[in-house]
Amino acid sequence: MTGRRALSELLVDVADGVLGFAPPPGIRPTSMVVGLPVEIEVAHTPEGPEFRAELPRFVTRTSFDPTPGRLTVRWAEE
Repeated sequence: MTGRRALSELLVDVADGVLGFAPPPGIRPTSMVVGLPVEIEVAHTPEGPEFRAELPRFVTRTSFDPTPGRLTVRWAEE
C-alpha cells in the first residue's frame, strides 16, 4: 500500500513519463492529454493545506471504497 504524496510530486512523475514518450520518426506531437484516476485528500501541514494524491491503491473496488477522482492534465506547446 502506498501513501499519498503532494499533488505536485504526482504531476512531476506523470510529466517525466510523458517526456519519456518517443514518437515515431516524422511525427512531432505539439500537445498531449493524460487522464488518470486518482485518490485525493487535503492534508493540514505547518505551511497550510496541501492537496495529496496517488493513483488508486487497489485494482478491484468494493461498494465500500470511495470512487476515485479523475485528473486530466494537458501539456501543449506554446
